[in-house]
Formats: sequence, C-alpha cells, structure tokens
Amino acid sequence: MVIEVTETFALGMFNSAGSPPFPVLVLGEQGLAIAPLHAMFRTVKGRSVLSGTHSVQGLLDDWARNLAGLRELADFARSKRLADSSLPFVSRVANLNPAVLLRPGTIYCAAANYKAHVAEMRNSGFTGGNATAESGPLRPYHFLKAPGCSVGADDPIELPSDDARIDWEVELAAVIGRTARRVKAADAPGYVAGYAICNDVSCRAATWRADRPNVRSDWLAGKSYDTFFPLGPHFVPAPFVADYKALRLQLSVNGDTRQDGLAGDMIFDIEQQIEYLTAMLTLQPGDVIATGTPAGVGQGSNQYLKPGDVVEATITGLGRQRNTVRTAASAEIEA
Repeated sequence: MVIEVTETFALGMFNSAGSPPFPVLVLGEQGLAIAPLHAMFRTVKGRSVLSGTHSVQGLLDDWARNLAGLRELADFARSKRLADSSLPFVSRVANLNPAVLLRPGTIYCAAANYKAHVAEMRNSGFTGGNATAESGPLRPYHFLKAPGCSVGADDPIELPSDDARIDWEVELAAVIGRTARRVKAADAPGYVAGYAICNDVSCRAATWRADRPNVRSDWLAGKSYDTFFPLGPHFVPAPFVADYKALRLQLSVNGDTRQDGLAGDMIFDIEQQIEYLTAMLTLQPGDVIATGTPAGVGQGSNQYLKPGDVVEATITGLGRQRNTVRTAASAEIEA
C-alpha cells in the first residue's frame, strides 16, 4: 500500500515575471511568498517566528525554530483564508516558475542501492558484481556530486555531446536539517529536515576511464556536468511524510514510463546511510543525500537522452519535475 504525504504544507523556491527567486509556502495549489507573509504575521501578532525569509537554505540553517515558525505561518494563513485572497504575494503554484530549490553544501549519492537496479547494470555490462558483498559484510556506497550542477525542477538538462550516453536516475532526496556526527540509525530520523525529488543525471560514457585502467572510475565526470541534478520543485518537511519507504518513485521519457519503484526497496535505508556517512564525516544543514535509484535507467536498455526529450519525474506528494533535454552548445547560442 502506498501512503500519501499528509497535506500540511511544502516549501519551494520560485520566481515570477523575471523576479529574483523567493521562497514560497505551498498550501495545496496555492503559493504564498514567505517574506511578505511573515511581515503580515509580525504586524498582526507582534512577533517574529522565522530567523530567515530569503531562501530555503536560510530556513534550514535554523531548522528546528523555523519549522515551528512555518507551522504557525501556515495556521495563520489558513485562519485568515489568505490562500483564497487576491493579495499580491499569493499565486497559484502553477503560475510560478520553479527556481533552484537549494544549492546543497554537499551532495552524497548512494550507488547500487536497489537490487533490481544493481542487476540491470550488471546485465548491461556496465558494472560487475551484485547486491551482495564479495568480501565481508555489505556496506553502503556513496560518491559525491558537485553542488553546482543543481538546477530547478523545470530547467533544461544539457547534453555535453551527442555521444555521451546521458542517462536518468530518479531518486528520493533526504535533506539534512541538523549538524550530524556519529549518528546511530535509530536516531537518524531526527536529522532529516525533509524530502524532495532529485534526478541523478549521469554520463555513462565518462564513468569508466580507458586511459586510467588502474583507476577506472571517474565519478566527477560521470555525474557532475552542469544541469545534472534537477532538484525539487517542492521540499516537504519530514514530519508530514508518514512513511518515506512507501513513497513511489516514477520517471518517464516522452511520456513512456521507464522507472517505477518504492523507496522501501532500498538495500540500505536512509537511517543506515546517515549512520554510515556520519561515522566518517559531519553532515551539515542543507546537505542532500540522494538515496539511490530503482531499476529502469537507460543503461539497462541501451537508450539514452537526446535533444528534445522530455523527462518527467514524480515521487508521491513531492511534486513533479519536467526537464527538456537540449545540447550544451545550443544553450550557449541562446545565451
């Protein structure tokens, strides 16, 4: 059974008519710009409840306080029926343009974390091994992705070349909300601020280096081209997600479903990933863990993205990404 996300509120970064990006409180189909909403609340109530109103990252920097404040703002907006008003800071979300949700401090990507995906990559000849350890107990496996490749939920995905074998990977992103060091799995949920959709776009042609046979893998070139991390459009706070393992991940290319799986099929769940990562490093507010992708990537069927393709990704209750594919060269011409 798939459990829906509780309808409370979400956050997003949007722009309108060329404006700079601004954070939005999403109530159903309506979006309320947080800065003027907070100003109205402060006038009526005589107090502030947020430590920052200019970005999602600013909210994450003091997440415990700001989550409580956002709850108050949402209750205030509902009590005043602001979402149904004609106030200038209220818009239909569909009329706003998704901006970059977050420039993560660090992006940690879980590799080979769904058994069916491991099998399809092995069967395609791209990787060897399987979902069991060859020596000793199996452990999580993460690589880094450059934060600068994060783009908005509707931004184009740019192909570096026509023969780069660019692939898709829809993933559940867990966003960190507290400094985390040596956290046990049982305590890990308290460090997750919320969830979003991400697409770990991958350059299969660059991942294995023929010129470096003793090294072979090149995760930087394989994963971190500009535009290779669509994130958002919505950030849903963790308390509003009843069971992240029941969330359904789907991705289509030109309307054809390619990926369809449940987060509960992860080999290592988010709690185990946080324990593994924080045993060696400190996670910071705004860091993102891309938790792995289900089967159905292009490598498995030898089909890759080409200019003009439309990639749509959804996760239960977290919104929808819609990215059109184009060449990097065409983007430079337009600029």
